Amino acid sequence: MAKRKMKRRSRKTQPVRLLNIAQGVLVGNVVTEAMFQTNLMEFVSGRIDGSFLPGSDGSFRVTLPELIGFGDNKIGGMSADKTLGGVIRSNLERPGVTGAMIATLILAKPAFKLGKRTLGGVIRPINRQLKGTGVAL
Repeated sequence: MAKRKMKRRSRKTQPVRLLNIAQGVLVGNVVTEAMFQTNLMEFVSGRIDGSFLPGSDGSFRVTLPELIGFGDNKIGGMSADKTLGGVIRSNLERPGVTGAMIATLILAKPAFKLGKRTLGGVIRPINRQLKGTGVAL
């Protein structure tokens, strides 16, 4: 019986790609802006305008600490009959928000790919310098 050919596995670990992280942050920021009316940092930390008051901003802003259960008020400072789905729905119904979010979700990957290809002459020497660090552009 013939020996099966196994797919070769590389022992080299792949570096962390900073441009891929930047693309993920951009997409995450657009989604949280559209759905929760906060940027990604405000959503994760719960600090809006420099203060940590989850659930008491009296608007449709929702943060992760509110979702976890910090704060006395209901989601977005709304009454008990307003659910998370209702808050997200009303945030998405704001004029221009859904279109901008969809456009960014569709165009982010091709834009980053084009940028990497265009700036390849600059990125390659930087990656050579960063070779041993486990980080690359």
